[in-house]
Amino acid sequence: MTIDWSWIGDHTDDLTSLTVSHLQAALTAVFFGLLISLPLAVVAHRVRPLRGFLLGLSNVLFTIPSIAIFVLLLPISGLTRTTTVIGLTVYTLVVLLRNTVEGLDSVPAKTKEAAKAMGTRPLRTLLTVEFPLALPVIMAASGSPRSCRSRWCPSPPTSATAASASSSPTASSATSRPR
Repeated sequence: MTIDWSWIGDHTDDLTSLTVSHLQAALTAVFFGLLISLPLAVVAHRVRPLRGFLLGLSNVLFTIPSIAIFVLLLPISGLTRTTTVIGLTVYTLVVLLRNTVEGLDSVPAKTKEAAKAMGTRPLRTLLTVEFPLALPVIMAASGSPRSCRSRWCPSPPTSATAASASSSPTASSATSRPR
């Protein structure tokens, strides 16, 4: 079997239009998923009894096979792009909702208290303090602050790394200098 690489060059217009169509559907679904999951995550974070219900509901929706979602949506929205976007939006909810709740939980309580002490209102605290600090965890794939491996959310140093840092020559020379 040989690969005819000229087929790609002959069908560039088709490939480009299909790629753009795919990106439009996926980005639209993520946008609507964010519009739905961010307020639900704030509610789940602040009202603890609803947390289990909302996270459980998003998990149940995620377990529904895509063909079943499409069959359920066909009488409502027909065989259109809307059906695709609704199905993809349902699947984004489990990841976005869980990660946003985890991210909001990772914001230190003292930071929120400091914002409150400065006189910021709850909505402003949420938008200017909590969401920016929660963003690295929200963006992490697993939703756990312990597993974030990017430079934006470094893991806290363990006692072993702290001990090795204090025993390094640069650390010891910096602490032994006379003042």
